[in-house]
Amino acid sequence: MIIDGYTLRECPFCGKDVATITTAKELEDCTRFEDAQCPALVWEECRYKKIVCDVREGGCGASTGFAFSLEKVVQKWNGRAYEDTDKK
Repeated sequence: MIIDGYTLRECPFCGKDVATITTAKELEDCTRFEDAQCPALVWEECRYKKIVCDVREGGCGASTGFAFSLEKVVQKWNGRAYEDTDKK
């Protein structure tokens, strides 16, 4: 799957290809984000990004931690502790 020019691997937990990139603002549904008075988070954290296996599309909800850059969050999502080459 390619999102915003980045290739995302399938979910490492459920194997589905329904990942989505989101932000702290979107996840917290912060209505006062624009005036930097987000009640759920401090302003800097509202700009962080996260990748989530989208449950609305049949995914399992697994996610990365937040990262400030899109490149870093993609590295987190695509990273694997090991490759299971015996898996068929």
